[in-house]
Amino acid sequence: MSSRSRMRYILTVVLSFFLSLFLLVIITGVILLRTVVNPWYIAQQLERSGFAENAATEIREIFISYGLASGVSRDVMASLITAQHIAEAAEAGVMESFDVSGGYDFTSYSDEILAVLQDYVAKQGIDLNDDITQGLRSLADLCAGALQNYVSSPIFDILAGARHYSRHLFIAITVS
Repeated sequence: MSSRSRMRYILTVVLSFFLSLFLLVIITGVILLRTVVNPWYIAQQLERSGFAENAATEIREIFISYGLASGVSRDVMASLITAQHIAEAAEAGVMESFDVSGGYDFTSYSDEILAVLQDYVAKQGIDLNDDITQGLRSLADLCAGALQNYVSSPIFDILAGARHYSRHLFIAITVS
């Protein structure tokens, strides 16, 4: 083998190696752009996974224990959290992490809980005074906080941070 053909062989191998590496990065980038750094993909996977239904069972038990400690019936507390609440809060949390839309309004959810609790107390024949209203507000805020803690995840913030590189990845894919 001549020196010239050996040099061409080495250049071919090195060029082939770098092109393969470049293609690997591009393919990985395309996969990431279409999956884990795509908020709609994440929201769809949360919906498909049955997360909301499983979480509703677990959080319902938490709500019930809060209610029983406060003298509120098991049925009333169980009705305050549904899989729909959890699905909406989880999706809104994902979208908020990616700056696509605003997050779930936990204050409004707390107000809904408070209205149900006040209705329950009124049906029990108890007069709503400031202390009872404050206690019900605390219970409603505690329940809304439990939902917020359950659906929030720092992993979404990490994935959203990775999305900042998507523009560079898109340019590299376009150029290639």
